[in-house]
Amino acid sequence: MSTALVGFAGMTHLGIVSAVATAARGFTIRAYDPDESVAQRLRCRGLPIVEPDLDELVAANQDRLTFTATPSDLGSCNVAYIVADVPTDDQGENDLTPIKGLIGQAADNLQDDAILVLLCQLPPGFTRALTGLPNDRLFCQVETLIFGRAVERNASSWGVPIRPGPCPPAIARFWRRSAARSCQCATRALN
Repeated sequence: MSTALVGFAGMTHLGIVSAVATAARGFTIRAYDPDESVAQRLRCRGLPIVEPDLDELVAANQDRLTFTATPSDLGSCNVAYIVADVPTDDQGENDLTPIKGLIGQAADNLQDDAILVLLCQLPPGFTRALTGLPNDRLFCQVETLIFGRAVERNASSWGVPIRPGPCPPAIARFWRRSAARSCQCATRALN
């Protein structure tokens, strides 16, 4: 089993499924949400979403799952994912304020060699516009959640964080530590 500690920030549908499915792969998880009531509900195994097999997966992996509303709990993570659903209004406009808030909270608490992966729906150019984060530790991963099949899809595939150029040392160290897979970075950024 893995020794890597993985953080997830944003316990919406995407975040909950991603955190639980990653725990099922043997990783120890710190699942952060800034809303204490959300973290408390999840600690009590009160899932606010319905997905086939999710309840069973939470029960089977509860020893690897820690739900928290304390952003400093992400500080011990080797990698942290921003996984909140992106709010969209009736005109199709995204509100990226919560995503930016989660990025700031995670970045403020991560170790100097930790990796930050953005796994949520973001507009083109969003990642390039971020400042204050070292480029060699910032990645995007394509979000492919399908309601009603999220657990199945997450359990059967493992997304690859992407960034321009060759795989940098930070992510190569994470993959080696996790024994999850070899480093496979795309040669060009999609975001």
